[in-house]
Amino acid sequence: MEDNEPTFFDNEHSDFKFFKDLIKEQGLLTCRNELDITCIKKCLNDFDYGFILYSNKAKIGQLSRVHMSLLKSFALIKHDNNLKMIEMKIFCSFLNYKGSGLTILNAIYQFAISNKVET
Repeated sequence: MEDNEPTFFDNEHSDFKFFKDLIKEQGLLTCRNELDITCIKKCLNDFDYGFILYSNKAKIGQLSRVHMSLLKSFALIKHDNNLKMIEMKIFCSFLNYKGSGLTILNAIYQFAISNKVET
Protein backbone atom coordinates (compact mmCIF):
# COMPACT_ATOMS: atom_id res chain seq x y z
CA MET A 1 0.00 0.00 0.00
CA GLU A 2 1.24 3.45 -0.86
CA ASP A 3 1.35 6.13 1.81
CA ASN A 4 -1.24 8.31 0.09
CA GLU A 5 -3.95 5.73 -0.65
CA PRO A 6 -6.54 4.79 1.97
CA THR A 7 -7.45 1.16 2.51
CA PHE A 8 -11.05 0.01 2.79
CA PHE A 9 -11.55 -2.64 5.45
CA ASP A 10 -14.33 -4.64 7.05
CA ASN A 11 -14.40 -7.73 9.26
CA GLU A 12 -13.59 -9.95 6.26
CA HIS A 13 -10.40 -8.06 5.37
CA SER A 14 -7.25 -10.06 6.01
CA ASP A 15 -5.73 -7.19 8.04
CA PHE A 16 -8.90 -6.40 10.02
CA LYS A 17 -7.35 -7.19 13.43
CA PHE A 18 -4.19 -5.26 12.56
CA PHE A 19 -6.23 -2.16 11.60
CA LYS A 20 -8.38 -2.32 14.75
CA ASP A 21 -5.28 -2.72 16.93
CA LEU A 22 -3.54 0.18 15.16
CA ILE A 23 -6.56 2.42 15.82
CA LYS A 24 -6.69 1.30 19.47
CA GLU A 25 -2.98 2.03 19.93
CA GLN A 26 -2.66 5.30 17.99
CA GLY A 27 -6.24 6.55 17.68
CA LEU A 28 -6.02 8.94 20.61
CA LEU A 29 -2.96 10.67 19.14
CA THR A 30 -4.49 10.74 15.66
CA CYS A 31 -7.65 12.33 17.10
CA ARG A 32 -5.42 14.93 18.79
CA ASN A 33 -6.85 14.01 22.20
CA GLU A 34 -10.18 15.61 21.23
CA LEU A 35 -11.92 12.28 21.86
CA ASP A 36 -11.26 9.99 24.74
CA ILE A 37 -10.19 6.37 24.35
CA THR A 38 -13.59 5.16 25.56
CA CYS A 39 -15.28 6.85 22.59
CA ILE A 40 -12.77 5.37 20.16
CA LYS A 41 -13.20 1.86 21.59
CA LYS A 42 -17.00 2.20 21.51
CA CYS A 43 -16.87 3.11 17.82
CA LEU A 44 -14.53 0.17 17.17
CA ASN A 45 -17.23 -2.13 18.56
CA ASP A 46 -20.03 -0.68 16.43
CA PHE A 47 -19.05 -0.15 12.80
CA ASP A 48 -19.56 -1.98 9.52
CA TYR A 49 -16.45 -0.89 7.65
CA GLY A 50 -13.78 1.73 7.66
CA PHE A 51 -11.09 3.50 5.74
CA ILE A 52 -7.57 3.81 7.06
CA LEU A 53 -4.51 5.69 5.91
CA TYR A 54 -1.20 4.72 7.45
CA SER A 55 2.42 4.37 6.52
CA ASN A 56 5.04 1.81 7.30
CA LYS A 57 8.23 3.32 8.58
CA ALA A 58 11.45 1.60 9.47
CA LYS A 59 13.05 2.65 12.73
CA ILE A 60 16.72 1.82 12.71
CA GLY A 61 18.23 1.19 16.12
CA GLN A 62 21.75 0.35 17.16
CA LEU A 63 21.43 -3.35 16.50
CA SER A 64 18.17 -3.91 14.70
CA ARG A 65 15.65 -2.54 12.28
CA VAL A 66 12.07 -2.39 13.52
CA HIS A 67 9.13 -1.83 11.18
CA MET A 68 6.48 0.45 12.63
CA SER A 69 3.11 1.51 11.30
CA LEU A 70 2.06 5.12 11.73
CA LEU A 71 -1.67 5.91 11.68
CA LYS A 72 -2.42 9.07 9.68
CA SER A 73 -6.22 9.08 9.33
CA PHE A 74 -9.15 6.78 9.81
CA ALA A 75 -12.91 6.72 9.57
CA LEU A 76 -15.33 4.13 10.92
CA ILE A 77 -18.69 3.87 9.18
CA LYS A 78 -22.07 2.36 9.98
CA HIS A 79 -24.20 1.33 6.97
CA ASP A 80 -28.00 1.35 7.12
CA ASN A 81 -29.17 -0.90 4.28
CA ASN A 82 -32.84 -0.04 4.78
CA LEU A 83 -32.32 3.69 4.31
CA LYS A 84 -29.39 3.30 1.90
CA MET A 85 -27.37 5.66 4.05
CA ILE A 86 -23.98 5.62 5.69
CA GLU A 87 -23.12 7.33 8.94
CA MET A 88 -19.61 8.27 9.87
CA LYS A 89 -19.20 7.08 13.47
CA ILE A 90 -15.75 8.59 13.90
CA PHE A 91 -13.27 10.43 11.72
CA CYS A 92 -9.82 11.52 12.82
CA SER A 93 -6.81 12.85 10.98
CA PHE A 94 -3.33 13.56 12.25
CA LEU A 95 -2.38 17.20 11.61
CA ASN A 96 1.18 16.52 10.47
CA TYR A 97 0.04 14.71 7.33
CA LYS A 98 -1.44 17.39 5.11
CA GLY A 99 -4.25 16.13 2.94
CA SER A 100 -4.66 12.75 4.65
CA GLY A 101 -8.10 13.67 6.03
CA LEU A 102 -9.28 14.89 2.64
CA THR A 103 -8.00 11.67 1.07
CA ILE A 104 -10.14 9.61 3.47
CA LEU A 105 -13.21 11.79 2.88
CA ASN A 106 -12.80 11.45 -0.90
CA ALA A 107 -12.58 7.66 -0.56
CA ILE A 108 -15.81 7.63 1.48
CA TYR A 109 -17.52 9.85 -1.08
CA GLN A 110 -16.43 7.61 -3.98
CA PHE A 111 -17.57 4.54 -2.05
CA ALA A 112 -21.00 6.15 -1.45
CA ILE A 113 -21.40 7.02 -5.12
CA SER A 114 -20.39 3.57 -6.35
CA ASN A 115 -22.71 1.87 -3.85
CA LYS A 116 -25.58 4.34 -4.34
CA VAL A 117 -25.81 5.35 -0.71
CA GLU A 118 -26.22 8.76 0.89
CA THR A 119 -23.72 10.20 3.33
